[in-house]
Amino acid sequence: MALLVDRVRGHWRIAAGLLFNLLVSICIVFLNKWIYVYHGFPNMSLTLVHFVVTWLGLYICQKLDIFAPKSLPPSRLLLLALSFCGFVVFTNLSLQNNTIGTYQLAKAMTTPVIIAIQTFCYQKTFSTRIQLTLQIS
Repeated sequence: MALLVDRVRGHWRIAAGLLFNLLVSICIVFLNKWIYVYHGFPNMSLTLVHFVVTWLGLYICQKLDIFAPKSLPPSRLLLLALSFCGFVVFTNLSLQNNTIGTYQLAKAMTTPVIIAIQTFCYQKTFSTRIQLTLQIS
């Protein structure tokens, strides 16, 4: 019985964390759009703010032992960093120039497009469970 209680408690924490992440993400999107529309905040400046806040959040999480940093060879790290930077810059540009609905649709299509690229360009296969998840969403 105690094991079941621990599992339910663990699932509740995960669900609460996911819900919190969803709500914060929605608030960030609306706040960013408001900043673009009503204040004309430059896209690159907002992107810089995003990177600084992300770094600060990761630094705090590291100090609280929420995760341990990993190292990568500089060549792999550079590609990962450029990909992340490009993703943030282009999603901010999308939000700046499109409606929130178009932005959300483009963002939701990111995962299926990455799966398609991996399948067709790199011949990677995915389990039926992952494929069904993509069809449902």
